[in-house]
Amino acid sequence: MDIAVRPVLHDIVDFLASAPTPEEIIAFKASTDESERFEYLVKKTKQGINLSSDEQDELKDYFLLHHMMVIAKGRARKALGIV
Repeated sequence: MDIAVRPVLHDIVDFLASAPTPEEIIAFKASTDESERFEYLVKKTKQGINLSSDEQDELKDYFLLHHMMVIAKGRARKALGIV
């Protein structure tokens, strides 16, 4: 099975492998290129433009990774007593 690994996944894995502090987790943001790509795919969807199968998979990955980082940031805030 051939699994495409998107650059945003590499960015997040590299970030997490660096053993970030809770403060660094809270401050984490996707790169400008990744943010623009995500916005582009969302805009196409909102305009009713059909995404290719690869684009649909890419958008699902972005949503999953975004959700994962929301959870990680919430836990980091809790660890710091910022909830």
